[in-house]
Amino acid sequence: MFKPARTILAASLAATLALGGAPAAFAAAKAAVPASPTVYIDGVKLSFASQQPVVQKGRTLVPMRAIFEALGAKIQYDGKTGKVTATKKDTSYATFIGDKTVTLTLGSTKAHVKAVPSEDWEENAVDKDVILDVPAQTVNGSTMVPLAFIGQALDCHVKWDGAKNRVNIYKPQVKEYWYQQDSITGELMVRYDLDTYRHPDPIPLNKDQVYLRTIGYGDQKAVAFYSYLLTRIPSDDEQGEPITADVMVDGKIEDGQWTGDYVLSLDDPATEEWDYSVDDHIVLPAYVTSDGKSDLSTIPFSVYAAIYDADQKGLLDEES
Repeated sequence: MFKPARTILAASLAATLALGGAPAAFAAAKAAVPASPTVYIDGVKLSFASQQPVVQKGRTLVPMRAIFEALGAKIQYDGKTGKVTATKKDTSYATFIGDKTVTLTLGSTKAHVKAVPSEDWEENAVDKDVILDVPAQTVNGSTMVPLAFIGQALDCHVKWDGAKNRVNIYKPQVKEYWYQQDSITGELMVRYDLDTYRHPDPIPLNKDQVYLRTIGYGDQKAVAFYSYLLTRIPSDDEQGEPITADVMVDGKIEDGQWTGDYVLSLDDPATEEWDYSVDDHIVLPAYVTSDGKSDLSTIPFSVYAAIYDADQKGLLDEES
């Protein structure tokens, strides 16, 4: 009784093949499967040994281990509990960023991020929960997390380029130097990297120690900076002990300007106490190089600009 039905189906299939409909149908089905997004870190393509990024219900999921390790973190997985722990060591001067620990559990939408900097930078401490768009999950044996979580966990800028089906991740580019500056002539004497600098004790008279840190991202023109001056200057009293002074400027370079907040501090050798009452905000035109970009090498001089600004505003007179 099924012979007429088989005959009709066979005839229909023959007609489809004759008209070239089958290849078109197969091609359409194949095209409906989206290609895996590519991932670039600071412009360099990241290769995945096994599981590729996937798109599920409009959300891009990426392999946690491959990307975290490429960003300098280490991953541990507890198969019994499904808990994933990522750690990243802070190698910056005085560990101002803080050693970071990221934890999450498969199947959960809640992760925890903790950063523990040194005591001098405790304002940078982080201890917070992060809510994921979709739960962390396993795909073909790989732990997959939402794309946005990468930036939330490791302070990266993450951008999706839909036209190229591409993920762009930008790490914070941290640069740090110590300078020795002649406080009388203003001449830059020596620039050290952190491996070669040795902090003199005591600080020589009229030889300023200037620390510079810049933080930038490949997708932005703005650069955040922190500059610190430590110096000893002769006392007005010829027989008195030299006065130790420091200046801190915390700001950024953007749209051709320096903007920052500064604090000037003096150590009274008689009382051995610091006075932190001189502080204000400064805005100055940024120095630029011949190609029109901001000249980051001039940032150390922002500490001297802060001193000049405080003097022009009468702040130093108020403290004298």
